[in-house]
Amino acid sequence: MLVGYLRHAVSRIGRGENAGRILEEFNIVRDIRRLGLWQGGEQTFRVALQSLPADATDIAVLVQPTSQGSFLGVGTHALR
Repeated sequence: MLVGYLRHAVSRIGRGENAGRILEEFNIVRDIRRLGLWQGGEQTFRVALQSLPADATDIAVLVQPTSQGSFLGVGTHALR
């Protein structure tokens, strides 16, 4: 799986009971997509950077069995 995410965002709350407060969020998932099936060896998957959400600052690659078990591997990469 490829996960595009926004590392950090700050939002000012303008209305409601939290008006005037600041909301700080981290690692906000913007896109999740299946890359393909991993066959256990070296493999290459290609994704056009333009196909990721414009506000994604990082990506994570998750390797997981099809049975939805524990992750076998995870890697991250900053886009900017």
